[in-house]
Amino acid sequence: NPSVENINSNSSISTLYPVSYVSVDFALGLLMFGRVYLLCRFIIFHSHLFLDTSTRSIGYLNKISIDYLFLIKVYLQQYPVSCLMSFFIIVFLIGSWCLRACNYTSTNEHMSMLNAMWLFIVTFLTVGYGDFAPSTYCGRTIASLIGLFGILITALVITVLTQKLLLNRWEKYVHSFVLNVELAKNRKMQAANVIKFALQVWILKKKNVSKSSIRYLRAQRNLFQSIHFLHEIKQKEGQQVDNCVDQIDVVSVQRNTSAQVRKNECLHVKLLISRVIYQGKYKMADINDTCIQLMRLINVDSSSHNERKNSLNIVSLPSTKIVTIDSNVPNNKDIHPQNVYKNRNNGNTSFSKISHRLTIRKNLHKQLCIVTDIMCILGILGIILMMIENEITFSQVNDKDTIWSWSIKIVISSSTIVLIGFIFRYHRLDLSLYAVNNSIEDYRIAITYKKIFLILLEILVCGIHPMPRSFPCCLSPSVENISSNSSTSNSSSSSSSSSSSSLSVLSTDVVLSFPMFARVYLLGRFIMFHSPLFPDISARSIGYLNRVSIDYVFLIKTYLQQWPTRCLTTLCIIIFFVGSWCIRACDYTPTKEHVSMLNAMWFFVVTFTTIGYGDFTPSTYCGRTIASIIGLFGILATALLITVLSQKLLMNRWEKYVHSFVLNVELAKKRKIQAANIIKFAFQVWHLKRKNVSLSSVLYLQAQRRLFQSIHSIHEIKQKQGRQVDNCVDQIDIISVQRNISAQTYEVSEQLKIMKVKIDKIEDKLVEMDININNTIKDMQKTLNILLDKISK
Repeated sequence: NPSVENINSNSSISTLYPVSYVSVDFALGLLMFGRVYLLCRFIIFHSHLFLDTSTRSIGYLNKISIDYLFLIKVYLQQYPVSCLMSFFIIVFLIGSWCLRACNYTSTNEHMSMLNAMWLFIVTFLTVGYGDFAPSTYCGRTIASLIGLFGILITALVITVLTQKLLLNRWEKYVHSFVLNVELAKNRKMQAANVIKFALQVWILKKKNVSKSSIRYLRAQRNLFQSIHFLHEIKQKEGQQVDNCVDQIDVVSVQRNTSAQVRKNECLHVKLLISRVIYQGKYKMADINDTCIQLMRLINVDSSSHNERKNSLNIVSLPSTKIVTIDSNVPNNKDIHPQNVYKNRNNGNTSFSKISHRLTIRKNLHKQLCIVTDIMCILGILGIILMMIENEITFSQVNDKDTIWSWSIKIVISSSTIVLIGFIFRYHRLDLSLYAVNNSIEDYRIAITYKKIFLILLEILVCGIHPMPRSFPCCLSPSVENISSNSSTSNSSSSSSSSSSSSLSVLSTDVVLSFPMFARVYLLGRFIMFHSPLFPDISARSIGYLNRVSIDYVFLIKTYLQQWPTRCLTTLCIIIFFVGSWCIRACDYTPTKEHVSMLNAMWFFVVTFTTIGYGDFTPSTYCGRTIASIIGLFGILATALLITVLSQKLLMNRWEKYVHSFVLNVELAKKRKIQAANIIKFAFQVWHLKRKNVSLSSVLYLQAQRRLFQSIHSIHEIKQKQGRQVDNCVDQIDIISVQRNISAQTYEVSEQLKIMKVKIDKIEDKLVEMDININNTIKDMQKTLNILLDKISK
C-alpha cells in the first residue's frame, strides 16, 4: 500500500539507526568475500612456475615449495607495479562496497557508491577530512581494516622504492671517498687533542697537583673524551670500508685471489722441480768439471765421509735463516733465582689484579640488577596507582580530592621519593662499573656534563607526579545533591558553554599524571639487565673485541630480528592502552564529562592510523598534544612494520636459486628466438635487396625495423642474464666459497710441505751420490796414476 510505505518512510526519517545496527544479510554477505582465495588458487594453477616440472624438481631438491607465498615473492620481485596496482584495485572495489553497505546517511539510507569510494580513498590514504565518517561499529571495523591495508600497501611501495633508490657500487665509492676525507680531518684534530691533553696531564703531575683537584680531573676527562672520540672515528672509518664493499666486489676479489693462489702454487712446484733438475744437471754434467768444483769447495781428506757431507751441505744448499747464539756470553753464567722470583711475582700480581677487577665487576652487575628490579617495580606501581586515583576522581561530580584519592597520592609520593634515592644509587654503581671497565682510578673522572644532564633529566622524569594537597573534608549527601543539581541546571541554562569546554580546561592532577608514563623506560632497563646477552661476560668480550657495545639499542635490534611479531604486538598493545587512557583523561564530552574508554579507543585507532574522520576531535590543548604524539607513534610503528615486511618478503638463497634457474631458462629460450629472428629478418632484407626493392618501400623498412628490434632485444636479454648472475650471489655463498677455498689452500699447503720434504730427501740423496761418484772417480784416478807410474817405471 503506498500510504503504508509513506508512513514507514516518515517513521524511518524520524528515528535514526543506532551505532551498533547492521543488517543480517550484509553480515552474512561479508563472509562471501572470503571466496577471493579461489582467485589465488586460480593464479597458482595457471602460473608457469607451478606447472613446470623442472622448476618443481629444482624447488624440491632445494627444499623450496612452489606455493602461493613463493609466487607472491616472485611476482613482487619481477612485476612490482602490476602486482601492487592489481591488489589495490581489488581492495578498492571490495572496500568501497562494504563501506556503502555498512554506513548510513542522516536519512537512514545507504551511502552512495561515489561517496563510499571517496571515504575509502580518504581512509586508505589515512587523510580523514571529516566530511564523511563511519556511522556504525561495522563501518568502523571495516574502516580500521582499510587503514591497515593502506599502511601495508605503503610499506610495500616504500620497500620497492628503497630497492630502486639505493646507491649502486660506484655511487657508494664516491660517497665513501667524501666521508673518508671528512673523517680523516676529524681524526687528525682528535689526535692533536689527545697529545694536547696528555701533555697537560703530565705537566700537572710534574707540578705535584693533587689527583682529586678539579684541574687534574678535568684534564683527565678531556683526555678520555678525546680518546673515545678517536675510537669512534676509527669505527666509522671501518664502517665506511665495510659499506663500500659490495658482494660482487667480494666475489671478484675471491676469484682473482684463488686464481693467483693457483698460479703461485704451480710456479712454486715448477721452481722446485727445476731446482732439482738444475742441480742434478749442474753437478752431473761432466766428470772433470765436477771434480774441479769439488776440489775447490772441499779441502779435506777423502776418507772423512761425514765431514765431506757436512761441508757439501753447507756449500750446496740455498741460503736459509740460521738462529745463532752470541759467543760472548760465557757458558758458565748462572741464572739468578731472584730475577725468576721477581718475574713470577709480577705475573701473579697482574693476574691477581685482573681477577680482582673481574670480581668487582661481577658484584657491581649484581647490585645494578637488584637496583633496576626495585626501580622497575616502584615505577610500574606508581603508574598503576596514578590511574586508579584518576579513575576515582573521574567518577566524582567535581575534580576535588577524596579520602581515597588523597591516600593514594601519599603512597605515590612516598614511592617516588624512594625511587629517586635508587636513581642516585644506580648511577653511582654505573660510574663505578665504568671506572672498573676502563681502568680508571677515580670514578669522578667519568662524570661529564652529558652524564649530569642525563641524571637530572631522569630525576625530573621520575619526580613528576600528582602530589597530595590539603586534607579533603567529607561532604554531606545533601551538599553533593545540591552541587550536582546546580551543575545540571547551569549546564541546561547555558547551552553554549556546556556544548564545548574550553581548550585550556584540564585538571592539575591529570597534567601531572601524564609524565608518569615516561617511567616505562625502567621496564626497558629491566629487560636489558635480565637479557642473557647483557650479563654474559663472554658475549660482552666478543662485542668489545668486535667494537659492538651490548646496550639497549643492540638488544632492541636483536629482539626485533629474532621475534619481530611479538615485539611489535607487545609495543602496539602497550601504546594502545596508554594512549587510549590519556585521551580519556584529556578530552571531554559536550556535557563536560570525560570521554568513555570505548570512544577513546576508537579515537586512538583513528589517530594512530593517521586517518582522523572528524567524528571525535581533541577538546583541550593536552588532548591535541596527546593526539600528535599518537600520530608520531603511528608513523614509527609503520616504519617498523615496513622493516619487518621487507625482511619477510625478501626471497632467501634457495628461493633465489629456483627463481634464477627459471628466469635463466626463459631468457635462454628468448635469446634463441631473437637470434633466429635476426637470421630471419637479415635474410629477408637480403632477399628484398636482391629483388631490387626500393629502400624507401614499406616492406624493406618493416623488415629492417624488425631486424634492429631483434638485435636490441638480444642485447637486453644478455644484460638480464648478467644481472641474474649477480642477483643470485648471497653472503652465505661468499662465506661457503671462502671456507672451501681456505680448505683447499690448506690441503695444497700440506701437500707442498710433503713435497718439500721429499725434494729435500732427493737433494740429500743426490749430494750423497755426487760424493760417492766423486770419491770413486778419485779412487779410480789414484789407481790409474799408480798403474801409470808402475808402467812408466
